[in-house]
Amino acid sequence: MAKTHRRLWEAAGVVFVHIPKAAGTSIGNAIYGRHIGHSSARQINLMSPGALQQLPSFALSRNPWDRAVSAYQFVIQDGTEHIKPQRQALYDTPAFSSFERYVEEWLAVTDLEKARPAFRPQQLYVTDKRGSLLVNRVLPMEDMHAVQQYLEETMAEPVEIRHLNRSKRGDYRDYYTSPRLRNIVGDVYSRDVTLFNYDF
Repeated sequence: MAKTHRRLWEAAGVVFVHIPKAAGTSIGNAIYGRHIGHSSARQINLMSPGALQQLPSFALSRNPWDRAVSAYQFVIQDGTEHIKPQRQALYDTPAFSSFERYVEEWLAVTDLEKARPAFRPQQLYVTDKRGSLLVNRVLPMEDMHAVQQYLEETMAEPVEIRHLNRSKRGDYRDYYTSPRLRNIVGDVYSRDVTLFNYDF
């Protein structure tokens, strides 16, 4: 896998670190023509030393409150046409019977650093153990125009970004029916909120 990824990065001239549930399937296909998995920057440093130093590197972040909804919808809908959740039986529990229960009974009490990738804090994918960024840029998923501009400038060619792996749901704000839900998600993903400068 390390050799395959290295060839893809070198051919494209850029290393993309795919934070789960942050448009990574769309970006991976736009750059490399395929899904590239969810290797963190720390893992990339281990499996392919020097890659992050020798090539431009970037990741996309996502509003943590929006991402929490997206991760929930992903597992209760059994994924999308492109990606399926692993170990689906883990989520066939009463705690996932509603968004409120998911937040209060699962997110609030789970060690998210050991959870499945879609639920892990985003900062784990792009920082070292001290919390310093290992990639050159982190761009907000919410500004796809800036993402496309960055890619076209970095790769020196047109880039077409198609919206893949879309889940079926409405505005994320509609899921937060009480301040308590907003506060729990803000607390469990507080480092993401601070590092990537998000608010509800």
